[in-house]
Amino acid sequence: MIYKENFNEEMRSYFDKLPVFLQEDIMQSSAKIETLDELKAITANITKGSE
Repeated sequence: MIYKENFNEEMRSYFDKLPVFLQEDIMQSSAKIETLDELKAITANITKGSE
């Protein structure tokens, strides 16, 4: 599980602007997210999969 408390300020700002359903999907994922680019990549993967 992902904890947004572990995100840096830039990542948290990006995350907080996402729709709630994406935030929940990211929080429940088992992905290891350590950078803003990784966060953006998982967001793109989730969005791509829901089209």
